This record gives sequence, C-alpha cells and structure tokens, in this order.
Amino acid sequence: MIRKILLFSLLIALVSACGSEKMSIEGFNRQEWKQDNYGCKGKRIEQLELIKLNSKVLLSRTQNDIKDFLGSPDEHELYERTRKFFYYYLEPSDKCNENGTNLPRILQIRFSAMGISNEVFVKNE
Repeated sequence: MIRKILLFSLLIALVSACGSEKMSIEGFNRQEWKQDNYGCKGKRIEQLELIKLNSKVLLSRTQNDIKDFLGSPDEHELYERTRKFFYYYLEPSDKCNENGTNLPRILQIRFSAMGISNEVFVKNE
C-alpha cells in the first residue's frame, strides 16, 4: 500500500514538473495589452511588430497559457470539430465609441481540437 502511495506521489510530481515554460516577449507590455479591450485605446497596435516577430512564442500553447499571457480574447469562435479561434482586436473596432472601424486588424489564434495553438496571424492586413 505504501509503495502505491509513493508511486502515485512520484507520478503527480513528474506531471506537475512537466508544465509549459512561462511565456515572455521582451519589451511586450502585457498590462497595456490586457487593458485595451477591442483595441479602443490604440495600445495593442503599438505592440504589433513585437507580436509578429515573436509569434512562435504563442504557438504550441494551451488556451489557458494564451489567456494568462494576453488576457481573455475580445471574441472567440468555436469552429467545426471543436477547433477554436481567439480574436484580439489590434485597432479600434466598431464596438468602440467614436473612433472604431469596420475592418480593424485582428490578431487571430487558432487552436486544435486538443486546445493547443497551431496558427497565429493578423487578419485584415
């Protein structure tokens, strides 16, 4: 019995140690990004080049990893076969008061059916 408990404890320790490494992009201001819902403040667009240059950091990550790093998406879409898309508006959208546009640039992150990001691109560019 003690052997089973020790084996189970070891298994738990190994699984928790295999977590994904903390995401980071040098110079990226996560706080400003998270506070700029729908791109209304114009802060996300200022960080677009950093996102483009470091898009690989966002690949092969879980939905929770992405939410922790970028905050909750402005919109999300459940697609066929349980694939999911997160949308982060980079420029003021039509949801913003006076300065919104109908075709703002949007950071789009696609997730596989397993919930792992497998594509990062900017829409309307």
